[in-house]
Amino acid sequence: MVTFEHRYDLGFLQRVCADSPLVPSGHEDLWARGLRHGLNGDFASAAAVLIPQMEQLIRAVLKRQGIHTLFVDTYGVESEKSLPSLLAMPDTARILGESLQFELQAMLVEQSGPNLRHNTAHGLLDDAQAWSASSVYIWWLCLKLVVVPLWNMTQPAEDEVSDEADAATPPGSGSDTPTGS
Repeated sequence: MVTFEHRYDLGFLQRVCADSPLVPSGHEDLWARGLRHGLNGDFASAAAVLIPQMEQLIRAVLKRQGIHTLFVDTYGVESEKSLPSLLAMPDTARILGESLQFELQAMLVEQSGPNLRHNTAHGLLDDAQAWSASSVYIWWLCLKLVVVPLWNMTQPAEDEVSDEADAATPPGSGSDTPTGS
């Protein structure tokens, strides 16, 4: 477990979540607490906190891209689309990527899969599923969604890396030099 070697206090996790471009504004503390539960091995609590937050993250990402996440019923009442509806939208696969869209759909909303969102939202998540590999995986996916964009922001752009490599490579010794002549 990660916490055997490192300690992550709530303040640190709150700062990480506040800096992450994917965590919706005003939800940083909930994300930090959910991630902390998982870091402490409490995946049941992590799932209970993070699965609903995942739905809001997807909604926020879509809204930032100008995608409407509301629907209007026959009485003219606007409501937010549910996670299954959001994941079924073609724009979701385009914006999140087909792989992430597939993972989220398979883990959170497919009845033939763990169906974690439905089970959590409706009190059907039992002890076995709360501590299952599926719950651990969803926590890990949430951690990845928070941390990877931050990591990517610290890495030099690909053009900068190739420019630095070109500057450090003596003329005639690069990969452009034909070999075997």
